[in-house]
Amino acid sequence: MNRFGTLQGLACAAMVGLASAIVAGPAVAGTIYRCESDGVTSYVSKRIRGASCSVATTYRPSRPSRPSAPSTTPGAAAVAAASAPSSAG
Repeated sequence: MNRFGTLQGLACAAMVGLASAIVAGPAVAGTIYRCESDGVTSYVSKRIRGASCSVATTYRPSRPSRPSAPSTTPGAAAVAAASAPSSAG
């Protein structure tokens, strides 16, 4: 019988979907550590107690750029007005 045809299969599929949604959350700033213990290397976001850990990489998202302010140069408005086509004709 098809496993996803049962209520248990549906619950299992729902749990997998929820887990995927949680994992695919927004990226946040953080540090990744390379920890070694008993010959096993793990890359983790929190140091493991009793293991030898060093920083593998750090991440900080870039700030969104702010919109540029209008020009405050005195002649900028006059140059823009002079280069615009005139409607007088």
